[in-house]
Amino acid sequence: MFVYNCKMCGAPLNIEDGMTVCECEYCGTWQSLPKIGDEKRLAQINRANYFRQNGDFERAERIYEELIENLDAAANAAAAEQAKNSDASSETGGIAEAQGEAWAAIQKADAELFWSLALCRYGIEYVTDPATGRKIPTCRRVQYKNILDDDDYRRAVSHADSAQKDLIMSEARYISNVQKGILEISRKEDPYDVFICYKESDDKGNRTKDSVLAQDMYYQLTREGYKVFFARVTLEGKLGTEYEPYIFAALNSAKVMIVLGTKKEHFEATWVKNEWMRYLALMRDDRKRRLIPAYQDMDPYDLPEALSMFQAQDMSKLGSMQDILTVIQNIDQEEREKTSARRETLVVSDVTETAPLLRRIGYFLEDGEFDRAAQYCDRVLNLDPECALAYIYSIMVEKKVHTLDELEQVCDNDGMTADDNYKKAIRFADAELKEKLKRIDQQMIYNDAVNKMQHPEDAEHFPDTVSEFRSIPGFKDADQRLLECVVLKQNLSEQMYVYAERDLERLMRDTQKYPSPFRELAGRYALIAKMKPDPELDELERENMAFRRKTSEEKAMECRYIAAVSELKRAARPDEVNIAYIHLRELGDYKDAQALVKQHKAESKEKEKQRQKAEEDYLRERALSGSGGDRRSFASELGAKSIITTILVIIVIIIIIIGLVTGNLTIGGLLESFLKTDWE
Repeated sequence: MFVYNCKMCGAPLNIEDGMTVCECEYCGTWQSLPKIGDEKRLAQINRANYFRQNGDFERAERIYEELIENLDAAANAAAAEQAKNSDASSETGGIAEAQGEAWAAIQKADAELFWSLALCRYGIEYVTDPATGRKIPTCRRVQYKNILDDDDYRRAVSHADSAQKDLIMSEARYISNVQKGILEISRKEDPYDVFICYKESDDKGNRTKDSVLAQDMYYQLTREGYKVFFARVTLEGKLGTEYEPYIFAALNSAKVMIVLGTKKEHFEATWVKNEWMRYLALMRDDRKRRLIPAYQDMDPYDLPEALSMFQAQDMSKLGSMQDILTVIQNIDQEEREKTSARRETLVVSDVTETAPLLRRIGYFLEDGEFDRAAQYCDRVLNLDPECALAYIYSIMVEKKVHTLDELEQVCDNDGMTADDNYKKAIRFADAELKEKLKRIDQQMIYNDAVNKMQHPEDAEHFPDTVSEFRSIPGFKDADQRLLECVVLKQNLSEQMYVYAERDLERLMRDTQKYPSPFRELAGRYALIAKMKPDPELDELERENMAFRRKTSEEKAMECRYIAAVSELKRAARPDEVNIAYIHLRELGDYKDAQALVKQHKAESKEKEKQRQKAEEDYLRERALSGSGGDRRSFASELGAKSIITTILVIIVIIIIIIGLVTGNLTIGGLLESFLKTDWE
């Protein structure tokens, strides 16, 4: 048995070999488990979880990556051993096949490591839900890329067992919704010019000197007309769990970050470091951003190594604030000049080094040499970071298309608006090219919607068609198709509801109540519940759809409840019991779902106690009646005594016979005759 710390609250969990999920008795949260292996590996995992729980995502990420690298080495060693001991090593591809099998076997049990990496990347912290008291994830390092598209999340799902997969996927969907909420709020924020990064409070909760200096800096910058992110003012009145949308918006829009501190440990404080590390990552993709370390009452050599490469400002010197203002004003002036001269810059690039490179990219795309095209795109952007055509070519590389005409044939429900290359292409393109890009983006959405419209039986994806056509008003015949889809969607909702009601009635008559049919039916009801009434429908149709949505949502819960109860009744193995527990937990306060879990746990504990008592009684009874070894010893002793008795009887008979022969039947005479007898 190993003591693994809960990744939600840090409490100790007692787990045994073979367990892949468990529930924390302290915070009541279910979680997937890593492969423990040995005490050293357990210590590494607990250490990484500790760093992640405390917001030190970089350190945690390094440990998780090291653990995965160790897995890789173990896979290679296992593959070599497997290839050595089998004939596979003598055949073509034998070693590769053995390595693949060994790697898959090792990874299979460690889906949690990949999931932990994804949690670090998105800065997932678990906080207490005031409504339920349970731990729920919140995002401290939100990104534009959805966590459901994250490579490590997908690896975790592919290598998880059924119980782990249910947990990880459920949690990822929740995090995805959190992401969307954060991004929605951040989009409404006006862009910032400057982000002041500093430590607000010390360990005792008192305001730091850094905060006072940062506030003076904030007032000076705002008087100069700059929009400044200063946490003490910008986040005033907001809860800690609500900070991220505003921090994210400011980090992504600010052209300058000032990292201010008066102590070495303040620069390296968890949330301060989290902010400037995120900004450094943004600087790698946007060279126009600037980071200015500013310090006071400390040695500049004590600055973190990652900040030491930048020109730092000593705030104790006269004129230091003016120097910072000069840097910001120069950046602002450069941006205005580049904006006004963008067309001239593009023309100049056509007659310099980038023109031949751009032509080469076009040829590579035509020939399908996408890797070489990508390399040349990077070369062009290194020379001219504002070359819109290079960003367009990068999009074509991603989509694996040869021409712009082919790009227009791509189907994509989101178009290109979420693509960073598209954003930069739009930003730097001239009016004509910008209009063409927007038309291609609309065409992609149109293509995807038309394709879905041809398959109205696809209940999971067809309802998206309405929102897609609605997002491109006035484009071709999108408005007309929108009305057609609204009617088709309403008919689909009605038809699915009728069939679902029929199947539910049939399943309820079945006394067996197998879980799979009810779970499948719950999914169908859930799809109906997602179909919102569209404003294009008349009032009566909207009311009917609203009724079907509400009823379907209730019946989906009921079907999930019946399926989970049936799973619990049929569960024979611990993993089956855990899956049933998970499904009942997901129902929240619906009916007696949580009471059933507690009742089953109590009954299981009672059965285990009875089993242990019966075993103890049996062992006690054996001890009292004598063990099998004692009985064998007794039989051996009895046999030995019988042999001795037989020998003595034979001796007595011989003595009597001798006495009869000699005529002397006295005891002394018998003994004398016996001793004097010549036995030869």
